[in-house]
Amino acid sequence: MNACPNFRSSRLNPQSKFTLRVFAVLSPRVLGFKILSQISIQNQTSKLNL
Repeated sequence: MNACPNFRSSRLNPQSKFTLRVFAVLSPRVLGFKILSQISIQNQTSKLNL
């Protein structure tokens, strides 16, 4: 019967669900932006080295 309190607490706390959803949506975008900026910086430095 351990699932019942967990389910009740999750129903009582929609704010944490919202923050988790926002984090799940934003964190991949931030990581992708960092990776893209890193790649563009590497491309610029390689062009300068040539």
